[in-house]
Amino acid sequence: MFQIAVRTYERPTQFQDKTLHVLRSFGLLDTLTVFVGSDIREYRELEPDLRYVQVRKGGANAIADICAHYPRDTPILFLDDDLESFYGGDLPHMIEEGFKRADIWGFGYLSNTFWASQIADWGPRYATLAGCSFAARNRPELITTSVAHCDDIVRTIQYFRAGLTPHVWKKAGFKTRYTENAGGLQSSGERTDTKATCEELLPHFSDWCRGLHQHRSGIWEIKLLAPAAVKARLNRQTPATAKISPSPEGSSIP
Repeated sequence: MFQIAVRTYERPTQFQDKTLHVLRSFGLLDTLTVFVGSDIREYRELEPDLRYVQVRKGGANAIADICAHYPRDTPILFLDDDLESFYGGDLPHMIEEGFKRADIWGFGYLSNTFWASQIADWGPRYATLAGCSFAARNRPELITTSVAHCDDIVRTIQYFRAGLTPHVWKKAGFKTRYTENAGGLQSSGERTDTKATCEELLPHFSDWCRGLHQHRSGIWEIKLLAPAAVKARLNRQTPATAKISPSPEGSSIP
């Protein structure tokens, strides 16, 4: 059975109004555990019947602590706490079906109905797998990152380097407002100098990247190679697949 892990920091009301509301509407609370990097008491006062786990402050720490909480290979849907709604299908069915098809997957976030009509429901993702909502069998050496900012890009490259291509439900996703909601990662001190973080990361991942980019919000990001270039690299490196073959406990990605 899959598990749902929500990481949250100092946003009990936003969590209740957004991600929790979405999960509740789909009847998914039995699979939910809330991983709190701040005071759990504030969350319990609002929602006393949920499962809570205390984790260390910081987005990357929270992901690492989530991975440490579950047995290896557990299928986990990782979610942020400020997801406003879900569109594109029946979420419980898509989670179950997603893990039947792949061990690392997410959502494509294409809401334009015209373009959506031109593409398949499911397929490989040769671009960044969004960190706000992704699903993976618990392999910490692939999922965890050393930093919180650009963690989704780093995680994606870690899978690419392992010869693994994430897949996505192309026409489905969660609606959220990137960098616009107060609190959370922004207030934990992990985005104080995003350009410096990107400059520190870039030399380690430059073989899969094409430089830095400043988002309209002012945050700096690493830009992956174009999807066609990513696909070509994967095809040269190893036959790309989303299925993870068995590996020894504690193995690492070179």
